[in-house]
Amino acid sequence: MPTPKSHSAKPSLMLFSGETPGRTFELERDVTTIGRSSKSDIVLSRISVSRKHAQVLREGESYYFEDLGSDSGSRVDGKPVRGRVPLNDGSLIEISRYFFSFSDPSFHIDEDSESVILGSIDLSSSVDDRGLFVKPEEKLRHILELSRNLGDTLHLDSVLAKTLETLFNIFPHADRAFVVLKEGDEIDEVPRAIKFRGGQPGDCFMSRTVFNLVMNEGKGILSTDVPRDDRLADAKSINASNVRTMMCVPLLDQQQQPRGILQLDTRQELGKFRQDDLDLLAAVAVLVGVAVDNARLHAAQIERIEIEVEERDARQVQLAFLPNDLPMLEGYEFWHSYEPSRFVGGDYFDYLPVEYSVGGQPVRWFVALGDVVGKGMPAALLMARLSAEVRLLVLSGLEPAAIVARLNHDFCRPGIEHRFITILLLLLDGANHQITVVSAGHMGPMVRRADGRIEVVGEESAAYPIGIEPDTVYRSSTADVRRGDTVILYTDGVNEVMNPAGKLLGTDRLMDTLRRSSGTSSEVGESILKAVRDHAAGKPQSDDITLICFTRL
Repeated sequence: MPTPKSHSAKPSLMLFSGETPGRTFELERDVTTIGRSSKSDIVLSRISVSRKHAQVLREGESYYFEDLGSDSGSRVDGKPVRGRVPLNDGSLIEISRYFFSFSDPSFHIDEDSESVILGSIDLSSSVDDRGLFVKPEEKLRHILELSRNLGDTLHLDSVLAKTLETLFNIFPHADRAFVVLKEGDEIDEVPRAIKFRGGQPGDCFMSRTVFNLVMNEGKGILSTDVPRDDRLADAKSINASNVRTMMCVPLLDQQQQPRGILQLDTRQELGKFRQDDLDLLAAVAVLVGVAVDNARLHAAQIERIEIEVEERDARQVQLAFLPNDLPMLEGYEFWHSYEPSRFVGGDYFDYLPVEYSVGGQPVRWFVALGDVVGKGMPAALLMARLSAEVRLLVLSGLEPAAIVARLNHDFCRPGIEHRFITILLLLLDGANHQITVVSAGHMGPMVRRADGRIEVVGEESAAYPIGIEPDTVYRSSTADVRRGDTVILYTDGVNEVMNPAGKLLGTDRLMDTLRRSSGTSSEVGESILKAVRDHAAGKPQSDDITLICFTRL
């Protein structure tokens, strides 16, 4: 009896002669390069292989092999390759004593006339031990073995491979077995796993009649001798594959809903499937359905863990863009707080010295504060770009309004539409005790005077956020900073924090909190954060919160 062979259900190359025989390379790109270069998609280490030896091309649904003028040449199905040649399912590729098998299985559900249904089982209801007592000694042993094997792995492809291998042991007259799974609400047009006995398989065909019964009604179906039945003379899906007998059962999820199909078929005249075979396959399908569900849940959990790790790493990278140290400016005290609503945030702030005294101490500092529309990774990536561009433009010596105008011009370029940024750029002159403010759609800084009065600087000169209108003109506003004055800059996560009833904190209450606050910048900042937390009353944070305070002592 020929040894059963199996291969990936996706278009792929399988290496069966070389350093790693049995390794499969899925062809997911339009161009897959092969060569000795480490930059190749498939790296072959022998010196006889050229650095850029060959490539596999995908054009629509077709695949081609092309030799790139290699020294030792290439062969497909024993013939030397000159230029580009088409690849068919089972094509043999030879590159300097490396041998690959090209696999391109496909799955078709064709419209046909009514199939000859010899038997069926309703699997949508609970399944008991039916099938376990059909040829009990041998088949029960295989089912128990399959149950143990499925318990040893949570990898979906391994689950399916072990299933098909066991089915070929249980049904020695089966010529082919394959599994098709639903991805979301759509059936995947490529089988997730295929196994065949001897030779390469052709396309996988399935009757629309059978498919509907299995997937829509949760029934296991036994059909036989279809090509000889006059009523099905035009049934392309079965005639084309010369199937004599086939069995198809649904793979049910935990809600007893079909999430895929498992089909076996045979062309052997003396090896037709019977009703007791369908009963047994139904019992196997219960085990496999549970294993597939577990494998998918495990894969989803692994993906969530990987995402969490990536988010933590991204958070560390993003924090590296934010300042670690507070500005050192004689006569002033600085304080800040940054609380992203997720692992990464869209808020940005920075301190940048631009002028130094004779003694080498900074006397002028830029304070930048921005808020990228949106949340999560896209906002964090724009925040990183904003940080780099602000630092570069500040070093160029431009005035604040010119810096914001240049930022706006850069962020209006194609590719980042619908991602605008509000930004507040403040220049603190520690020698003249004056602030210069430019607002691009951001709330102006509040200044709490020593006598308790609150002033907002820059509201009258505020313009569009950057990234909306490339020709926007930005203007600056100035204000003095006197002894005992405290200046606060904030993002809308502060004034727009929402309580469980859906009410915002609001600018007026923020001003009242600032007015009642006393002491230096750290005390003022902490009192504002307390007001924010008190107002939220335990409601989860929905936006990034950034707050900067500095006081002239």
